[in-house]
Amino acid sequence: MNYGELHRHAEQLSNALYAEGLRPGDRIAFLGDPDPQLVVALYASVGIGAIPLAVSPLLVVPEIAAIVEDAEPHDPIRLRSVGRPADLAAQGEQAFQVRIIAEDGLEADVNESGEIVVRGAQTMLGYWRQPKETNEAMFDGWIRTGDVGCLDADGYLYVLDRLKDMVIVGGSNVYSSEVEQVIASHEMVNDAVVIRLPLSGEGEALVACVVLQDRGSLDLAQLQAFCELSLARHKWPTHLFILDQFPRTAIDKVDKKRLRKQLSSSIYEGLSSFGER
Repeated sequence: MNYGELHRHAEQLSNALYAEGLRPGDRIAFLGDPDPQLVVALYASVGIGAIPLAVSPLLVVPEIAAIVEDAEPHDPIRLRSVGRPADLAAQGEQAFQVRIIAEDGLEADVNESGEIVVRGAQTMLGYWRQPKETNEAMFDGWIRTGDVGCLDADGYLYVLDRLKDMVIVGGSNVYSSEVEQVIASHEMVNDAVVIRLPLSGEGEALVACVVLQDRGSLDLAQLQAFCELSLARHKWPTHLFILDQFPRTAIDKVDKKRLRKQLSSSIYEGLSSFGER
């Protein structure tokens, strides 16, 4: 289900939850990719005082176990967090560790973004008969997840983007997921994906691909004006493609690799106008 469909069904879902017996003080958990705008809309429409819990796999990679603790009722509600790493040592199991490694290779500060790395008995030992891939993914027992994230002062983990999907614009890191959420909230947009393509010099082009609502219309100038309300200028898309649908993987995720390949020739032909509105 895409962004537009999720938002349209939010009110219907909230009514269904109430009909099923959800009441003030009840705890309700959601599992899936975080969409803060949807969650806010859902609980605003429910309006019955239920306690939302952030329940999600620690990360979306299969090489590690899904080990996070659910938020407790007294914890702050962090809609963008996937939770806190579980204290497995207290449960008599080998400790499970999570670190954030900054670009300089050192451990990141609180709220500083970097690659999420994990270590523990619950993770893989390596890729079967693939020593090269294993060496690239692991160091000193730690696994590089390929996800960008940060830890807050209370130990809550935030997954910001896939490292391979992050866009470098003017020397700054831009998280595609952040831009996608803004674009997807446009009234004309049914679904949105942001991809990156390298420029001939330094940096990368930030490319927006959208599926429009029925009878919808949108051009790059209109999209940039909309992004200006929520995003810094370097996070605005510099190219826009209107598509009927996105290529998807076998598990129904948008296949950004295929999408980049399909659009790369068109992007490079138009790079002379890069950054112009």
